[in-house]
Order: sequence, then C-alpha cells, then structure tokens
Amino acid sequence: MLAVWSIFAVIGLAVIFEPLSIWPLAFVGYVPLLKICEKAKPILAFFVVFLIALILENIYFFWIYQVQVFKLMHASILAPYFAVYWAIWAAIASYILRARFSFVTTLIGISGAWVLMDYIMANLSFLAFPWNTLAHSQFDNKWLLQWASVFGEYGIAFIVISANVIIFYAARLSNRVLLVSASVVISIHIIGAFAYVVQPQPDLFVRIASLQPSFGLAKVHSEQDPNQRFRRLLDLTLEAASYDPTLVVWPEGALRGRGIASDSRFSQIQQLSSTGNVSILTGYAEDEKFTTSTDSKPEQYNQAILISSSGKPIIYSKQLLMPFAEYLPYDDIIDWPTWFVSMNSNLKPGDKAVEMRASGIVASTIICWENLFTRFVREGLSRDTNLIVDLVNDNWFGKTSAPYQHNIASIFRAVEFGVPVVISSNTGPSQIIDAHGKVIASASDTFKQTYIVADVPLRSTRTIYYYIGDVFVLFQLLFLVGLFVNDKLKLK
Repeated sequence: MLAVWSIFAVIGLAVIFEPLSIWPLAFVGYVPLLKICEKAKPILAFFVVFLIALILENIYFFWIYQVQVFKLMHASILAPYFAVYWAIWAAIASYILRARFSFVTTLIGISGAWVLMDYIMANLSFLAFPWNTLAHSQFDNKWLLQWASVFGEYGIAFIVISANVIIFYAARLSNRVLLVSASVVISIHIIGAFAYVVQPQPDLFVRIASLQPSFGLAKVHSEQDPNQRFRRLLDLTLEAASYDPTLVVWPEGALRGRGIASDSRFSQIQQLSSTGNVSILTGYAEDEKFTTSTDSKPEQYNQAILISSSGKPIIYSKQLLMPFAEYLPYDDIIDWPTWFVSMNSNLKPGDKAVEMRASGIVASTIICWENLFTRFVREGLSRDTNLIVDLVNDNWFGKTSAPYQHNIASIFRAVEFGVPVVISSNTGPSQIIDAHGKVIASASDTFKQTYIVADVPLRSTRTIYYYIGDVFVLFQLLFLVGLFVNDKLKLK
C-alpha cells in the first residue's frame, strides 16, 4: 500500500504549483503522505517520503536546466536538499501519529512541523531558498491569502496541512468534531473573503508604469549594442509617458556599466525625468549573475537607482546576493571545486535598505530574489512605506513557469505587509499587485517588449504581521518541544 499512496501523492501534488496551479488539490494532496506516515515507522516514513519528494522537486524545478551553467550533477545535490525537508516532516508526523495523541494535538503538531521546515528552509544561511513553498500554491485562493496579513505565509501553510489532517481523520471523528473542524476551515475562508472585498480607502492613487524591455540572454552577457538597449528603454519610457505616470520602473540590470559617476546615460535619464516630470527607477548592474568572466573588477554592485527632477540620484545596492550566481559563500575558507561552480563574479552586497521618495511615493526597493525572504523585506519597511518595488531579470529560465513562480512571492509580500508591489521584469511578466494580492496589471506574456500602467492605491497602514512578525512560528516550535518532552515524560 505504501507504493499506492506514493503514486497518489505524486499525482496530487505535482500540479499544485505553476504552470497548472490547481490549488484545491493542496487541501487533499498531503493525505496520502499522512497515510504513509501512519503505516510506516519514522525512519521508513523518512525514506519513502524522501523518494516521493525527489520526484516532486524535479517536477517543480524542471526549468532550472534552462540555466546554462546548471548540470545534472547540480540537480543531484539540489533535489535531495529540498527532499530532506519533506522527509524530516514525515518522520515527525509518523512519530506523532504513532504516539496517538489527541486529534487537536496531532493536528497542531503535524501542521506546525511543516511550518518549522518551511521556516528553516527560508533562513538557513546561504542554503535558504523559499521558492514554491506550500503557501505559494494558494496565491490564487484570495480568500485564504488574506490571512497572510496576520500570520505570514507560514499561517497559510499551517491551514492547508490542517485541512489535510482533518480529511485524513474524517472517518474516525465524531460528527460533532468533524463539523466543528470543517466549520473552522470554512469560516477562515469567509473571514478572508470579507477582508478581500471590504478594503480600506487608500491615502492616494499614484499612476505607475513598469517596463518589460525583454533583452535576450545573449545580449545581457555581451557588451554589444549598448546604445540599442538604451534606446529601447527610452522608447518604451516615452510610450508609457503618454499615460502621465508619476514613476516609471526599469528592470534589474537594465543598464550595465562601470559606475554611475562615469556613465553619461544618466544625464539623459535626468533630462527625460525633468522634461516629463516623471521619476525613473532603474536597475544598474556592474557585473552579471552566473558570469564566468575573469576581467571583473572588485567592489561591484547590483543596484537600483532612482532618478528624479527633485534631487540627486538615490542608490540601493542589493543586499542578499544569490550564492553561486553572484558570490561564492565562505570563499575565504572553502575552495569550491571548479566542476561544481564556474562563476567568477565579484559582486559585493549592500549594507542597508534605502528609502526612495518621489511625489507621494515612499518605496522600499528590492532586487530579484530578495522578494522571497519575508523577514528581509519586513526589515526594509518603515511606517511610512507605501510601495515595494522589485527589479527582476529572469531571462535565464527561458519561456518556462519559473518567472511566474518567482512573482508569486511578491504577491505574498504585498498581503503580508499591506503594501502594493511593482515588479519590473526584464523578460517578464512585469506585474503590479495591490495590497490584497490582486494583480491589477500584468504583461500578457514573457519575452515580449512591452510596458504596463496602473493607478496604484497607496496607504501607509500596516498589517498585524508587520508588527508581530513570525511569532506564530515560535509558537509552533514551543508546541512541538512541549509535545515531545511530555511524551518522553509519560514513557518514564
């Protein structure tokens, strides 16, 4: 039967993320895993679910092979790394199920164990990579999504696993307990629906344009045609300017050069800003991800630069660099083998968040994968922040679901903090997301030269999650520790 349940698990969970994103299956897809955990001892549950997760992670990350430097040997490390989180959760779930705790204790313990695995995966030094987390499967479930403003994405994962536990136990529960359990899950969605429909009035609306210039991979890697690249950016900006935006956003690495001080293009951007009375926020790269060039100079940054008519440029340098793409972790003590990593980037991290102000906008700017990290984004916000801007370049992944999966994290950041998010993505999809996770403007496709414009409702009110952070995760940790200690004391 373990094999049968394993097949059901793979079939059910393979389609909960983009590109198919059949999110309701997440509410039942983990039941087969719970069946396995109930039948198998913790060590066997660990290995069976580990193998299931290996298959699923290869399905979820099929697009990674589009990255030219990514090889099968990398997959042989990456997939097992992610699968271990599933396996540890399965061992814990098996222990809890076999200990025969009460239904409520079992529900909280198993759901909390998943939350802890997600939290570790999001915060484990250079190994942190919270992409396609369970909560992300629910980005289109707008009613449930609103609870991220209270508990963060970890609360969403908890509710989904809890629903699976309820279904797993359904035949064993009394009608009263089953009715109460189902009512709680339904009530959570009803309250979320009310929060989604009844929204507070914004402080103001600001018209924002986001470009999608669609520079192909070959052109990003070379220094050829820099004038044509710049011309495309200017042309798209002039087209967007016909809608009279307050802010125009260019994507990560839209411009490349040796520093703003010696780059004559910025005088042209300044002139365009003054003439059109529009602020321009552009990505500026002094080096590239995944580069193998040997002529990189030291002290280079991946930056976002705000140009406006009202003052000198405001510069933010990316703080969370991508390991093995923009820097080598612990390269002062680890001599990474060339067969494993061939990049030679000298990018340096920035040391602080930078607030960017322009015509009523108080923006926190992040670059590329920084949107994945909830705690990092939270630390960069102030009480006055009313917009998050994410500059992205996902052309490495080709026409796959990866850019869409990437953008889902920004939907969660918008809801968690009650702050709209503008995504300017080189090859797309560029999107504008309101504070409740609704995409109010989006490019129709990837690798298409275009721009989007929307009137974005801004407000400076903060959510509960902004104030309390991941207290919910701490509660889950304390609960599990107490559960295990209490069980050991009983055995004595």
